[in-house]
Parts: sequence; structure tokens; C-alpha cells
Amino acid sequence: MPSLSEHLARLSADEMVSALGLRKAPAALRRGLFFPFFALSQELGRTLANLDRDIEVFGLPEAAQRALSSFGVRLHVTGSPPTRGACLVLANHPGAYDALALMAALGREDLLILAADRSFLRALPRLSKHLVFVGETPGERAAALKRAVSCLGRGGALLHFPAGRIEPDAAFETERAPLLEPWQPGVGTLRHAAAKHGASVLVAGVRGVHSPRAKSWAVNRWAEQRGVTTLCPLLQLVGKLNDVVTRVHLEAAPPREEETALRERLQGAARHSAGERRA
Repeated sequence: MPSLSEHLARLSADEMVSALGLRKAPAALRRGLFFPFFALSQELGRTLANLDRDIEVFGLPEAAQRALSSFGVRLHVTGSPPTRGACLVLANHPGAYDALALMAALGREDLLILAADRSFLRALPRLSKHLVFVGETPGERAAALKRAVSCLGRGGALLHFPAGRIEPDAAFETERAPLLEPWQPGVGTLRHAAAKHGASVLVAGVRGVHSPRAKSWAVNRWAEQRGVTTLCPLLQLVGKLNDVVTRVHLEAAPPREEETALRERLQGAARHSAGERRA
């Protein structure tokens, strides 16, 4: 039986082959692409298997910080989240290390995160306890939303990426480039639940989740043009490119702030470049 790290590496490789739109391609072609992706994913699998183990030993925030250090990521955080009580966190989603950075920055052991239902994430038993999986059917989405609202009702912290898809990283965009994709309808329900339960609302802007060197490599540009957004962090791992400086800016939003104003606030937070080191 394969180890957890090997299983994760295989799932990562499968996802990247699928992202290329080759699910129905000849088996020989899929295998030919699978093995180099599998080789690249080995270190990712080991680090995430360690993350899952560390959650039990050290708790979620510390485990996330340890994983970031293993990935060679330096984390800078500005703003202070509430340490207790119901809290809704709305974040942009540049991908790569953003979820780990937010787990560490928020510092909440009771954090739940709305996440796409992926076999890769379900393979991590301890981490998956902190995830609310959002499926494809209306029933699955309704069930996920119900669980998310319950989290706020019992005074927990809930992290949501309102766009539900990967968005641009401000560190690699022009100053005026749009950073946020359209938000999904469930955001309104969560905002109303936050107001009902007296939850604080934060926007969390994340930037700098990719390696500048790996981002510029031709193989990564080729992959991104074909919809594979997960290759860059693998190249950074394999190449041991310790040039990732991820910044998280946390900012409280006024109670019952309208969605348009929240989007503008999050867009500004995502561009925020100042920060202090948080170990």
C-alpha cells in the first residue's frame, strides 16, 4: 500500500494531467505526462503528509507555518484577526500557498475553510476536518453552505474564497489590473449569517504566492497557458527556489458593508505590499 506522501504525489499528477484537458486522450499520452508530473510532485506529497501529521501535534496554525517554512516561503502579515468569536474571512485566491498562509495568519484552531471537493484534499484526514467541501450539485452546495452558516452560529471562524476559482496574483500584475473574479451567490448568505450572529467580517488580501523565478520559466508559462496553475510551486520546490515572499493583509470591514464595498476593500487588501515578518 503506498504511503500517504506517494498517494498525494499521484493525485497531484493526475490533477495536472486532467487540467490539460487530456482525460479522454490515449492512455500512452496520459502516462507519458503523468510520470514527469509525479516526479515533480514527490516533495509536495512529503510536505503535505507532514502537514497533516503536524496538525495533530501542533495544531492548525503552527502546522501551516511549518509547511510554509518547508516550502521555503517567508510569510509577512499585517493586521490582527480576532482570537475568538464568530468571524467570517473573505479572501482573494491567487492559489499556491494562499490557504496555508491564511491558516497561519489567522491563528484560529477552530478555522473552517470552504473548499472545492477534490480527492487530493480528502486524502489528508486531519486537514479535511477543517474543510467544508463544496460539491458540484445544488444539493451538495446547499449542504456545504448550511455547514458554513452553522460554523458562524457556534462562534467559529470561517474562511471563504468568494470567487471559487484561482485569481491573479497582485505581485505579478500591473497596478491597475483587476484582481478579483466575480463572486459566487453564496457570499450573500454568509454575509447575512455573519450579521445575524454578530460575527466580525474580515477581508484577507494575499499576494506573492509564486516564485518569481519559476513563474518566468518557459515550462511554467506553457502550463499556465493550458490552465495548469499548480506547476509553478512544484518547480519552486524541485529547484529549491527560496524566493517566495507571501504577504497577507487583514482588514476589518464595517458591519453589514455592501458587497460592492467589500470587493473594493478586498481588492485594496490584495494589493497591499507592506508587512512585518510573522514567525
